[in-house]
Amino acid sequence: IAPPAELEGVHALLVSATQLATSAVDVRTEAVRSGDASVARDASAAAAGALMLVSRARADMDALVAFPQLR
Repeated sequence: IAPPAELEGVHALLVSATQLATSAVDVRTEAVRSGDASVARDASAAAAGALMLVSRARADMDALVAFPQLR
């Protein structure tokens, strides 16, 4: 899927967030299997990173679709 040119940045952020969230799930699964707390921390950090990317994508999207402000 090719996004419109003005949304390419937002699309890239969402793709990255999805990949990072998928990685977080995989790492968390490994942490549960192994019982390794450091691996669990890595999974938590990946999940937090994914949430930050989604937040940034939403802010960027809101800025792109907002009506211009009158002064």
